[in-house]
Amino acid sequence: MSLGVFLVIATSGIDLSVGSTFSLTGMVAGLCFSAALPWPLACLISLGVGLAVGAINGGLVTIVGLAPFVVTLITYAIGASLSFVITDGHSIAIADPNFWKLNGGELIPGVTNFVLFCAIAVIALELVLRKLVVGRWVFAIGSNDKAARLLGIPVHGVRFGVYVASGLAASFASLLSLSYISNSESTAGANLMLQAIAACVIGGASLFGGTGSAIGAMLGAIMITVIQNGVNLIGINSFWQGTVTGAVILVAVLIDRATKVRG
Repeated sequence: MSLGVFLVIATSGIDLSVGSTFSLTGMVAGLCFSAALPWPLACLISLGVGLAVGAINGGLVTIVGLAPFVVTLITYAIGASLSFVITDGHSIAIADPNFWKLNGGELIPGVTNFVLFCAIAVIALELVLRKLVVGRWVFAIGSNDKAARLLGIPVHGVRFGVYVASGLAASFASLLSLSYISNSESTAGANLMLQAIAACVIGGASLFGGTGSAIGAMLGAIMITVIQNGVNLIGINSFWQGTVTGAVILVAVLIDRATKVRG
């Protein structure tokens, strides 16, 4: 999820809808499994949630011209509501005996699929950003979209694409989580939006766009997990996790701002 959010942030945008996309994807997947659909088909249908949300976000930002914060706040609220509406707020147990393989299986012996998928995603995204023209476009748009447009870069197309990618990443993350816990909850992604953005910022991405890396987003996600686990291990009430995460984001943003001022 952090990798998708990073792409949006790199273009100087923001995606607040990933948490509710995560939840809604899980509930749609739960309904698909309840209908006894094969798990590959259920996954494809569920990924359509992320595709749809990403396309709506991208369309409203690029075609209609609305601010990313407003657009994704709207889809966040709608997605969170729909995740309750479609199942009346009830959780759904996943009974498919083979679905666990999506997360815990081993396409490569000794490497679980979750680790494999994350590694492939990070390496592929880093290569795209550093070696392909479209990756340069992402950073150029984040640095100065007006200059990028004058250079002939398809600003609207790239921005639309990163919102779609963010939605798909959120949906795929939801499926991996669902495969692990085998239970779909309406509130599963409630706090993940903050964590995904925090991971990007801690990993070196600027909220003003134009900087960052996929590896940084991955390391930021790991650091967030370490911080949250550390809060539990040292005996601090888990209710303080959000405060600690917010404080870490504040420190990272202040460091980024100070660095830009010195530059």
